[in-house]
Amino acid sequence: PSAMRSELGTVEFCTVGILLRRLQKDARLSQVSHVVVDEVHERDLMTDFLLILLKELLCIRSDLRVILMSATLDVQTFTSYLWNCQCLEVPSGPRYEVEEVHLEDAFFAQPWARQLPAQLQAREAEARRAALAEATETGDGEEGGGGEDSFEDASTQGSIWWGSAE
Repeated sequence: PSAMRSELGTVEFCTVGILLRRLQKDARLSQVSHVVVDEVHERDLMTDFLLILLKELLCIRSDLRVILMSATLDVQTFTSYLWNCQCLEVPSGPRYEVEEVHLEDAFFAQPWARQLPAQLQAREAEARRAALAEATETGDGEEGGGGEDSFEDASTQGSIWWGSAE
């Protein structure tokens, strides 16, 4: 949260968890005039708990405005929970199909990238050898007395920073 406040107003973005923490410190949210909860349809425990606290707070603070937003909200459920409150529906335009494209798919589909997997595997093997040599020199490797947590064991289990080039 930003410490800077303006006489003209301030907008502060935070997660549901951060807002719950603020409610612990200031149960009335005395410095807040509006609360906007986006993606409220994602019904997790913290969001449901936040809605309970906001509903109780609305009974105490009539000046507080709570705005719930969602693209896929079940309007009836939320309006009935909040005393048949007003609802504003924004008509949406046409919905377009979403196609997932992963970076590596597009990247490796290029003609010049066909030889890259072999090059990446060679670089990975070289990096493993260099790291193992360095670990052995500093005493962190298997030969340096690393025991069960040796560098080589860790590298074969995949817990080292590099991943598979496959």
